[in-house]
Formats: sequence, C-alpha cells, structure tokens
Amino acid sequence: MSRAYDPIYQLAAREAVRFIGTVGDIVADICPLLCSIAKSFDGREVRAESDLIETIQLHRVANKKDRSTAGVAKHTLEVASHLRILEPIPISTSRSKKYALGRSGRVLLAMTTHKSWNATNAALAIRRPMFEYNGDYLLQALVTIDTTSLRNEQLSKFALLVRELTAEKLAELPVTRSGLNWNIYVQELTERQWWMKTQTSESNSRPSLADLKRARMRTAAASQKASSKSETANKSESKTFEHHFVRCRSWLNDLGLIIRTPEGDRLNDEGSRVLRYFVTTSATKHPPRIPPTASLLQDALSLSQEQILESWGAVVDDSFWEEGLYNLDRYGTYEPTFSEFKEVFSWAFDRVKFQRVSEAPLPAMRDVIFLSFLWADKPLRPRQISQLIDTILQQLPDTFGVGKNRQGRMAFVFRKKSAG
Repeated sequence: MSRAYDPIYQLAAREAVRFIGTVGDIVADICPLLCSIAKSFDGREVRAESDLIETIQLHRVANKKDRSTAGVAKHTLEVASHLRILEPIPISTSRSKKYALGRSGRVLLAMTTHKSWNATNAALAIRRPMFEYNGDYLLQALVTIDTTSLRNEQLSKFALLVRELTAEKLAELPVTRSGLNWNIYVQELTERQWWMKTQTSESNSRPSLADLKRARMRTAAASQKASSKSETANKSESKTFEHHFVRCRSWLNDLGLIIRTPEGDRLNDEGSRVLRYFVTTSATKHPPRIPPTASLLQDALSLSQEQILESWGAVVDDSFWEEGLYNLDRYGTYEPTFSEFKEVFSWAFDRVKFQRVSEAPLPAMRDVIFLSFLWADKPLRPRQISQLIDTILQQLPDTFGVGKNRQGRMAFVFRKKSAG
C-alpha cells in the first residue's frame, strides 16, 4: 500500500507528534504567501516545483520583501505540504517534482473568489490547517505568551513545554492495546521523544534512520568531549527552539490571536478563548495538546470513539476544529432555507471540483460551506452542516451522487451526467 493511503503511516507521520516542519522557511506574513501559492493553481491541477518557487519569489518581491533563495522557497513548499495546501505527486522525481492542491489549498483557492474575501477572512481560512499540523507547538507558544512577557523567560518556558509534550504523548496512550500497528505507532512516538532530546540540527521533521544514527553518534561523541562541547550543543539546541518560537509567535500574530507591541506580546480575547478551549479538551492540562485525528485512530488502530475519549479526552473531527478555532457562540443560531443551502453547496462544488471532471472532494466542500456561512456572520454548527449535506444528497439524487474512500466514509461528490 502506498504511504499516502496507509493509515498507520499517516497517523505516525502526521498526527503522533505535531512537529513544525523545517527550519529555514519564510516566517513572517505566512497567510498572504500561502494564499498566493494556492491562487497560482487557478485553472491548473498540477504545477512544477520550479514554478511554485518562482511564485514565492515573485510574491516576496511584490510585497517589498527579500526575494528569498530557491532553498528557502523549497522549505516553504514543504511547510505548505504539511498544511495540506499542497500535495506532492508521488510519481514525480526529485528533479521534476510536481504538486497538486491538497484539501486546504482547494479551500483557499475557492475562497479567494468569495465576495467576502479579504486579509482578515483569509487568516480565518488558514487557521484550521495551521492548528491541524502545528497545533501542539502553537499551543505551547500561546501558554508561554500568556504566562510571561519577558523574552529571555519565554524561550526557556517554550523549550520546557515542548520537551514535556513529547513525554506526555507517550503517557496518554492506552495501556491495553497491542498488535503490529500499535507497536509501530508507539515506536514512532518513542523515536520522536528520543530525537527531541538529542537532536541539535536545524530540523524537527520526522527523523530518518540516517538521522537517528547521526544523532546517536553525536550523543556518544559528546559524552567523551570536554564540557565546552556540551555547551556548544546546548546553544545549538537553544537556537533551534528560538527559531521555532519566533515562527510560532509570528504565525499566531498572522492568525489574529496575539497582539504585538514594543512592550511585549499578549493574547487578545480570541487568543485567550482558543487557548481555553484546547486546555479544556486536553486529557491532562499541562502541557495542553491536541489528540490525533479520530478518523486516523479508527482506521489505523480500530479504536472506537469511547476508547478515544477515554485516553485523549476529545474526538478530533470537524466539530472539534470548527467549535474550537472559531467563536460561533457570538453569532447565535442560524437556520438556512433549503434553497439557500443548496446555492452554497452548488457554489462550493463548482469551486472545489477537479478540472474537467465533475467530482469534488467532500471534506474540502464542507470547509468551503462552513467558511461561506461564517464570513456572512451566519455560521452553521458542525452537526447542522452534516445534516444539511445529507439532506441535499437525499433530495437531489438525480443531480448529485457520492463516492466513498477505502474506509467506507463519504469522500467525494460527483454531478451526474443527467444533471447537465
């Protein structure tokens, strides 16, 4: 089975510990840059890596920033892939690497044509993918900024929380599980915990066997050298944590969750609300963290929702993200008419569907529907959206059909030929 479709690999690589990509990518003004990458796919399904590098460089120049090197741009493409803005095409080679749009990229591209598109709403569209992949680290940055305003104390606090996070990821695992997939998952977590304690390179991506071997050699060598060598390693590790914290702080600012002033940074009301939500849903409160995605836990390890709740305290699905990342309570309750929802559903389908094919991925459609009503100050509750989508598919069987993925869940919507 291809790793792209292997649930245990996806769980281990994307969900087990939410490492935050690589050091060296562009840190500031990430939201408009990601939007620019998504918009470069308008009318196209596939783009070459070289074209996307040029897109990033031209965006930087147009916004009066440094052009950025090809190497930095490649790191940015890696981050965009982690956020599911992009999806690497498996059959492409290192010399002719190609990308398609991922779920988040399709949503971004669709929403750029929405009548309420603006910089503030663009940040809202990026908030979910940013927390889905980087959430654990963004939470530690929120806690750090909330508890101390002194820059030298912030770095120490952030590093301490991140180190504790990896140990807690192991401690929260159910003790009654067994089997090959379970052993693979635990091994991945254990390696990452060990990697976090020993690595000093400029990368926090998933370690390869070669990475682990080099790190073990560094650790063995360090134990035989003078204390000055140890101090150098500590400085290198501190520098890595510093870069991660600076990046998280910048991203939180782009997402509208903190206020930056010459006197220091602080959480705004929305940042405080988001932090409270994730602290409340965290099985143990310190450090706060986001559980693995429920669908991957179910597919890879056959865990029921009850078992997930028992160990992690929350079921991470569309409801988890929509209720946590967006303040739906301030709008009250809205009930759209059938015709109103049908219009948004059809609009989302047309914006998300694959080029020259009347087929659209349902998860991306759902995100577009949610954001469309949110931007109109009429947000729908997660359960409403699911029920309304079911109603549309039931009421319009001659217009729309639905396809399922390998696990039997609804995955895409297609328009029937008879519908024109």
